[in-house]
Amino acid sequence: MSGQRRYTPITDPSAWRGADYQHSEDWLYRFTDGNIRDIQAALTRVRAAKISDSELVVQDFELPSMTKTLADIAREIEFDRGFKLLRGLPIERWSTDDINTIYLGLSLHLGETTSQNAKGSRLVSVADAGIAKTEINWRAYFGNSQLHFHSDFTDVVGLLCIRPSKEGGVSRIVSAMTIFNTLLEESPEYVDVFYNGFYFDRKGEEPPGVPAVSEAPIPMLSWFDERLSFRFCPAFAEAAARRRDVPLTALQVAAIAKVDEIGNRPELHLDMNFQTGDIQYLNNYTVHHSRTEFKDFDEPERKRLLKRIWLCTALGRELAPGFGELYGPGTARLGVPAVQDQTPEKSTR
Repeated sequence: MSGQRRYTPITDPSAWRGADYQHSEDWLYRFTDGNIRDIQAALTRVRAAKISDSELVVQDFELPSMTKTLADIAREIEFDRGFKLLRGLPIERWSTDDINTIYLGLSLHLGETTSQNAKGSRLVSVADAGIAKTEINWRAYFGNSQLHFHSDFTDVVGLLCIRPSKEGGVSRIVSAMTIFNTLLEESPEYVDVFYNGFYFDRKGEEPPGVPAVSEAPIPMLSWFDERLSFRFCPAFAEAAARRRDVPLTALQVAAIAKVDEIGNRPELHLDMNFQTGDIQYLNNYTVHHSRTEFKDFDEPERKRLLKRIWLCTALGRELAPGFGELYGPGTARLGVPAVQDQTPEKSTR
């Protein structure tokens, strides 16, 4: 029930350690030649039927050789370790529009796409836009600096690598359940800080008439329906403190720093060096993610570029009322309410 709290360790596969996977490929799936043929066939059918990306549904993008695989991946993301990397998508074969459609079509086998901003974007470019981190509405995907561990505002976040950086930009993930267990063991005084929650800044994405900051603290940690969820969003809490001119308490600051310190322990996190065509999917309730600082190529056409997607999954857990509902009831998994619909970004490659 809402308001319940757990103070005992998580012992299921979601509480993993990076050291267990550094020399394993259990978390990696490689596209086969048969998969690529199915993807091309599905794309050809979609184009022949003149189905737009905004109209695309999973039935339009049947992938016979991947049906069971994608179902297994969906279960793995929700009930097992909470992450998967798909490797070997030959994106050099296709235009930008075709890549967008393929990415959407694949992802629809895992869940429904959700809006990531008030414009209604289903796909968002993750690249260095040269926007200063000091901007009040700065978002993590705007720059090239190192990112602290965090979670996104939907069930699953996906990243497709179009171009890796010249140096750095390593994707770093850690089990949120292992962080919870470590907090219990080392710093139990911080656990209730995350259950009690923080005021969140809506980063300029709030619908008309909605305040810029949440009206009440929003929990980052939740025990509901026998499932623990740990959505870690320090940047939104820190921005709210600045906008409200009410600093975070010393306990809150220490709790946030402790989570980031635990996540950066070499034996706990797992690093992934993205290659062109990689697709990473993460469960936002059981996995926290970050990124190392990166350096770009000078040529614009070679600069680091990822495409992000947010998914609401059919297997998704029940969520406690109020948990993560930054933009209103139901938005814990449905992303940002769109002020106006907008199809995924399109351009000629």
